[in-house]
Amino acid sequence: MKQLKKWRKSLTAKSVKTTDTTRSTCSTSSTCTARTSKPYFSAVNRKPLLKDEPETATEYATVSELVTLYLYARPLNPLKSILIKSIERIEQPVLDARFHAARELLLVDSEPRLLIHDASLNNREKVFNEGFTATEGPYGWGIYFSTENNSKRPSYSTQSGVQTLLVGEVLLGKEKLCDQPDPGLNLSKIQDEGCDSVLANNSLAGFGTCVVYRHEQATPRYLVTFEVTNNDFGRLSDHFYAAVRFLLMAVLSVPFAVFVALKLENVRERILDIFKSELCWLIFIFVLACAAAIGLIFIFLLDWLLSIGWIIQPFLVIVCLVTIPAFWRGIGQ
Repeated sequence: MKQLKKWRKSLTAKSVKTTDTTRSTCSTSSTCTARTSKPYFSAVNRKPLLKDEPETATEYATVSELVTLYLYARPLNPLKSILIKSIERIEQPVLDARFHAARELLLVDSEPRLLIHDASLNNREKVFNEGFTATEGPYGWGIYFSTENNSKRPSYSTQSGVQTLLVGEVLLGKEKLCDQPDPGLNLSKIQDEGCDSVLANNSLAGFGTCVVYRHEQATPRYLVTFEVTNNDFGRLSDHFYAAVRFLLMAVLSVPFAVFVALKLENVRERILDIFKSELCWLIFIFVLACAAAIGLIFIFLLDWLLSIGWIIQPFLVIVCLVTIPAFWRGIGQ
């Protein structure tokens, strides 16, 4: 963090110098408006960050952790993993000057925050030169960003190969919390409420969605290149714990399943009678194994169903185990 603050301080000094140069141009030229409204007249500096260099190691780790959390927050095939290949820091003097000047426009001052710009990068060179473009969304026309825990946006990690992701530096100021989408929101409306930006906290719109309505409040800062590779178990440890959780859940479901199956009639005696038979023990183990297999299928092959799998799996176990007494009665007859 100290390294990041030091870098931001040096960047602010560059921005002030650029602003002064722009002002001096205004006094001698009638084309000042065109020059200040088109930032692409300034060259874009793309500096690679190296994780082994002392000067950039902290900055690299911060951005890498942000992107990794973001990508793993969305559905990921367990046979795939993510590798960060490179991180470039983007500096565009005019955009940076505009960004730092925007702090004076905020109703409530705040430190810049790194957020994911969840959009196509087909025109990324234009973004580097001219900044982010407003798009229409569930909270009106604005520039949309995602935090690292936003799992409702389209996933980058479902396709194999090398991909890129853009991280922006954003001035949020005071955030307006929204529980429901509101397409009619704009800068004027949120300012009337004393706010500078919008933070969506809704399961339908996506938790962790931030929206700003001024172009000056955001600037492109990092271009992250990563690769999604196959033939790797990825977050295997998470799936292992999920499998253990399911097996424990299955075992705990046994007494309840048998209790329901026997309809509360002589529960203790009937249970003892059932498990006196070796065949019933074999049937019980077989059904339990089937239930565990179903759980593993949900966990490993249908990772995106894990959110509802926690609810479905106990009922699958109960349904399977209820068949044990019925099968035993059939054998007895």
